[in-house]
Amino acid sequence: MSRTDEIDTDALVAFIRARLDEDERLARQACEHANDGWRLGDHGEVVLCWPPEPHVAENERRLGVPVTADEWRGIDVPGHMAPHVARHDPAHVLRDVEAKRKLLDQYERLLRSKEAHAAAAEELSADLERQEQTGTWDGPGFPDVRLKALRREDDYLAAMLPVLGELVKAAATVHSDHEGYQESWRP
Repeated sequence: MSRTDEIDTDALVAFIRARLDEDERLARQACEHANDGWRLGDHGEVVLCWPPEPHVAENERRLGVPVTADEWRGIDVPGHMAPHVARHDPAHVLRDVEAKRKLLDQYERLLRSKEAHAAAAEELSADLERQEQTGTWDGPGFPDVRLKALRREDDYLAAMLPVLGELVKAAATVHSDHEGYQESWRP
C-alpha cells in the first residue's frame, strides 16, 4: 500500500480508475447506435448524434418516403441544455478518460520510482559504509556519482509527487458524490 500525506494512494487511484471505467462504459453505450461526436443543430435545440446514411437515404428515395437519412439526425433537448449535452458527447468523455488515465499512470510511475529510489539509497549507504570500513570500493561505478544522481532524482521526486498527488486528488473530487469517495482525498 502506497501512502502519501497519510492517504492510501492505492485506494485513491483504484477509486478513480473504477470511475473512469464507468465513464468509458457509459460513453461507449451512448454511441453504440450513434456517432460518438455530437453537435448542435442549426437552431440549438437538437443534439445531432446520427450522421447521414447515404444508403438509407437512397432506399427512402426509392420507396418514395420522406428522405431524412441524408442529414444529421438527433434528439430534441431543451435549448438551455443542448449545448452542454453536445459538448459532453461520448468522444469528449472518452478523451477525458484517456487523459486522466495518463495522469494516473504517471503518478503511479513516480510512486514506484520513489520506492525504488529509497531502496537504492539504502543500498548505496550500506556500500559507502562498507567502503569506509574496508578502504576499498568494489561496487559498480563511482559512489559519489551515484550519490549525486540519487540526490537529483530525490529532488525531482520531491517536487513532482506532491504536485501530481494534488492533481490526482482533484480528479477524484469530480466523484465526491459517490459512496466510495473518502473525504481525506479532498485537496
